[in-house]
Amino acid sequence: MKNMSISDQVVNFYPVHKKGPNYLKYCTGWLSDEEKPRSMRDCIWQYTSGPNWYCTEVNMALASDSPKLKSYGPYIRQLKYSIGMSQMKFLGVVFRGADMSPSEIQAYETKNIFFIPSFTSTSKSMPFKDKNTLFHIDITPEWSKFCMEIRPEHT
Repeated sequence: MKNMSISDQVVNFYPVHKKGPNYLKYCTGWLSDEEKPRSMRDCIWQYTSGPNWYCTEVNMALASDSPKLKSYGPYIRQLKYSIGMSQMKFLGVVFRGADMSPSEIQAYETKNIFFIPSFTSTSKSMPFKDKNTLFHIDITPEWSKFCMEIRPEHT
């Protein structure tokens, strides 16, 4: 896969410029009434607080455009729906810290426009002193519909 490499137990993620074929096949489209989550709160809770690092499994499948998206797809669509329907929107600047390899940093610095193909946690402050890379993300009104503010009391 072009946007990901694995060696010596290290996974590198590179900028993504278009949606992958598995994502397009399994994770897009409108939900029918029967497919909509019974509880949007429970759907979000499963991602944020679910057992066995469920969020990591889902995000690794999304980041690598894995065939596993066939099984995660219905849940991903429900989670996207729940975020889109949420009233807890956020506009403004957020941050995400990461430990990146020199090749990852170089790839992100040379590409202007990219998207992160997984669900991404961010912070309104910069508590990432132990990370070598800081993403500065400006959430504008047109993108806020894809964002949701989750405070500790909501998890």
